[in-house]
Amino acid sequence: YFFEHYINEGLKIMLKFPPIKQKQLPSSLIYQNITHYGSHRIRQNYMFDTKTGELQAVMRYIPAIISRDNSIVKSLYISYLSSYKIKHGYGSKMLNFAKYCSKKEDCNGFVHLKADFSFLPEAVPHVFYRKMGMNSGDKILDKKLDKLIKEGKNGSYNDIPCSPMYYPPISYPKKHNKYLDFIKRIFRFD
Repeated sequence: YFFEHYINEGLKIMLKFPPIKQKQLPSSLIYQNITHYGSHRIRQNYMFDTKTGELQAVMRYIPAIISRDNSIVKSLYISYLSSYKIKHGYGSKMLNFAKYCSKKEDCNGFVHLKADFSFLPEAVPHVFYRKMGMNSGDKILDKKLDKLIKEGKNGSYNDIPCSPMYYPPISYPKKHNKYLDFIKRIFRFD
């Protein structure tokens, strides 16, 4: 009787507390550490594959004060972003993580970087950044990037110069018609 009672009670306990179900890990995890470069604290982020442990991407950033859209703002400056496999979404994940960190670092979602072609001169990263919603602030360059995206091409260092890229996109400077400004000054009645 004692043994039978014990089993019944044990079953009741098991029914009250079912086994804990483990949530499945995401495909990638980001590890962050902080290094010091002089008086600056640089955040380094490493994205790893949770199944294989392989390093997928690396990003370094630092909050900075910049001028954008005729005002001074705090923005997250990405000094280095590298994906170890192209066209796997690692760079996109890191850039989205930078947008998240920008809010966390009180940068109001502002992110900027300098796009260059030092690693892949025949496939510049500008097109990727443009697809991710960034712009250079140069209307002509952004139109060229949009055309490359539409055609499914990637520019080379011969086509695209090194340039800053901003998220959210900055407004384009207004072109002033010097002749029209001159006429307005002549006929101004104060």
